[in-house]
Amino acid sequence: MSKISISVANSVDNLEATKFLHKLLGMSLSTAKACLSNGKNAAFFSGELFLNDHNEVAENIRKIISFFCELNINLFIVEIDSTMDWEGTFNESNKISISIMLDILDNAKGCFH
Repeated sequence: MSKISISVANSVDNLEATKFLHKLLGMSLSTAKACLSNGKNAAFFSGELFLNDHNEVAENIRKIISFFCELNINLFIVEIDSTMDWEGTFNESNKISISIMLDILDNAKGCFH
């Protein structure tokens, strides 16, 4: 199992992105704006793959990737083992690319009902 965390790679001030996070993730507009303003130091999404809610988590990750790619906003995606704590893990050694994230999701497609 893997834990996934997503933030923007660099500080962003974008009303569309703020509204998107508010709508998709249910966070307040001020919290969404703060997450985007703080770049990779403020994850706006965290989830664990390969559990009972895998399909929902995977769908949200795909929506986030699609939306931010359309706006040309770089994401900072971190993957850690489910047994690890997030403390100290937001670094380049745990970062994965969008293509690797999508490969993980594609490989698990259809395995969870």
